[in-house]
Amino acid sequence: MVSKQLLVIILFVLFFANIHAQSIFEADSIRKLIKADKEDTNKVNHLNTLVDDLQFVWAVSEPLINEQIQLSRKLNFWRGQAKAYLQFSWCYNLISDYKKATNYCDSAMMILKKNNYKLGIGSVLITKGGIVGKIGATDEAYRLYTEALTIFENEESERGVAAALINIANIQNNQGDIDKATANMKRALAINLKLKNLKSQGICYSNLGNYQNKKGQADSAIYFYRKALNIKLIQGDVRGEAASYGRISGVHEQNGNMDSAILYTNKELKLFEGLKDKSNLSKTMISVGFLNLKSSKVEQAINICNTALVIGEEIGEQSIKRDACECLAQAYAAKKDGLKAYKYLSLFIQFKDSLSNSDIDKQIARTEVSYKYEKEILADSIRTAENQKGMLAREQQKLEKQRVIAIAGIVGFLLALLLAIVFYKSAKQKSRDNSLLEEKNTIIEEHRSILELKNREILDSIKYAKRIQMAILPNENYIERNLKKLNPSDKK
Repeated sequence: MVSKQLLVIILFVLFFANIHAQSIFEADSIRKLIKADKEDTNKVNHLNTLVDDLQFVWAVSEPLINEQIQLSRKLNFWRGQAKAYLQFSWCYNLISDYKKATNYCDSAMMILKKNNYKLGIGSVLITKGGIVGKIGATDEAYRLYTEALTIFENEESERGVAAALINIANIQNNQGDIDKATANMKRALAINLKLKNLKSQGICYSNLGNYQNKKGQADSAIYFYRKALNIKLIQGDVRGEAASYGRISGVHEQNGNMDSAILYTNKELKLFEGLKDKSNLSKTMISVGFLNLKSSKVEQAINICNTALVIGEEIGEQSIKRDACECLAQAYAAKKDGLKAYKYLSLFIQFKDSLSNSDIDKQIARTEVSYKYEKEILADSIRTAENQKGMLAREQQKLEKQRVIAIAGIVGFLLALLLAIVFYKSAKQKSRDNSLLEEKNTIIEEHRSILELKNREILDSIKYAKRIQMAILPNENYIERNLKKLNPSDKK
């Protein structure tokens, strides 16, 4: 028995030595690829892509990101520098160094705000939301994601909108609002289907599976997990494939289908073996161990958890050692082996206490970062209040000015109206007077016509009378001769 355990230990030492050698080879290959590039922005972008592909493995990513920063500064390539800072933020967030993650996030934000690059600002807001979410500031994370969503909608970036919706949905799910979470995740999925973004489609399907599993909808959960699995297979994403098998196994375990759960967990285990991922490999071994315990396969549980414990010792990961010892304690208790059960229970408590102290340190770090954010939020609130006060004062001045202009306008309108009334009355009176004058002139003209007619009639009468008179009376010579006859003295 001892020789078998010794053989297992020797095999795992050789196995991890091989992993280390391959990691060094991978890093050398990446550096050769980078050296082939010229010292330009293309090289910066290639470095950025390589870090993404390496999934932010710290040992390999750190020198690549530093190289990005140095080259970006040399080229005055602000976008590359901001991306590098953001990648550092992601790396530190993954290892729970929230202070440094926040500092690099803020450095990226300063560069992007200076250059008014909205899409970059939205990406930083999402990254920052992930950091504050991990330290427990869920409301602040939700605010940041919502702000990012608004930016991406204004910039018409469908990819950004989908990313923001995924994060918003996960917060809603954690807060128990599964229906809203599902609606937003389906909206994000529709966008990613339109964009043919397989990676994000896989994320959406996995999250939808989580939501359905939380609601107890096992069939729907497995349906979405299988959709995610198919995408991982198409992409050749072995790590994502393993995660999908793990999720499907979890659904079967919750529903008491232990054989199916063990089947899928073993598939997950084989993939991590192929990846030579010692951390996830040992965690999956422990999952298999617990499943074997539930299926009363005690010896199998002991064997696989002993192997996981060896890996935990090798990589120095306390949580693996803690979980392996817990499984072993339960297994030996099931075997009625009190001494070994007590031994592993004691080790479990020891590792658990050690992790608790570590968790306290992390909690202190989280509290410090949370305090910083609360301080920033308060400062932002004060600045916002001052800005609003200034805006209110300016608005009041503007309203006062508008009021004065409005009063002046009303007064001017009233004066114009008064003048219009005066002019109207004057014009109307003048029109009336003109009408009367025209009437009088008409009457006078009629009277003059009548007088002219009467004058003509009188003159005609006089002329007629004169003609009659002339016809009746003798002429002057006849009268004068007869007068001389009657008065002879005048003759003498």
